[in-house]
Amino acid sequence: MGLIHQLSIRAKLFLGFGLVVGLFLLSTIMVFSKLQYTSGIQERLLNVRAPTVKAGLSLSSGINKSLSGLRGYLILGAEPDKADIFIDERKQAWKNIDAALSEMNSFSQNWTVPKNKALLNEINTLIIEFRTAQQEIEDIAHTNQNIPSFELLFTSAAPTAAKTVASLTAMIEDELNQKSNKDRKTLFKGLADSRASFALGLANIRAFLLSGDIKFKQGFNTLWAKNVTQFNTLKEMKILFSSTQQNHWKNYSSLREQFKPYVD
Repeated sequence: MGLIHQLSIRAKLFLGFGLVVGLFLLSTIMVFSKLQYTSGIQERLLNVRAPTVKAGLSLSSGINKSLSGLRGYLILGAEPDKADIFIDERKQAWKNIDAALSEMNSFSQNWTVPKNKALLNEINTLIIEFRTAQQEIEDIAHTNQNIPSFELLFTSAAPTAAKTVASLTAMIEDELNQKSNKDRKTLFKGLADSRASFALGLANIRAFLLSGDIKFKQGFNTLWAKNVTQFNTLKEMKILFSSTQQNHWKNYSSLREQFKPYVD
């Protein structure tokens, strides 16, 4: 402070104005720097982030649309006029997928998070596998041998199986209302095991129709043998059934008998 007092008025004025100008310049530089930073964020948001999100949504939509077209083809492929609609829908979906993926790969050049780039590389690999898998499904879905089997599955076997499982489920739910003891716990387990083996058996039938792999046919035979044993065990426990369970058991027995010939 003593040094400042020793300065002349002119020097003090120059010093004061210098400080003001210095502060002004420093403030201007800081504001300019922040504006540049904000401008950079804005540019990334408008030119990278937002378009990336849009491309991601388009990619997701395309994937779902391709699956929808494939499902439609699997169910209605036996009708040529409708099959063309679903095949075209899947082709258009893949055009959208390819376009969206191309955009994302382009935008990724400006991404700043390495993990996101790694995830995109994984998506690129999975999309190739996904495309191949869909084409394989379309190719095997409606051969001459598979058309009657799919029709039988969707129109007869699957609806019958659904009613069969529903009867078992109703018995299980009713069992929850009964007083618990050792015998009833055994009955409860038997009902649950029977439902599981039956449902898994149906899953193996579907897998066999889609792939033709003999292991699924063998899997069904193993599960059905187990279900037969479980059925006979439950039959011996009929005395424990409530009146409601008795009715559902009759339905289950009848539906189960209807179901097996469809499988054969």
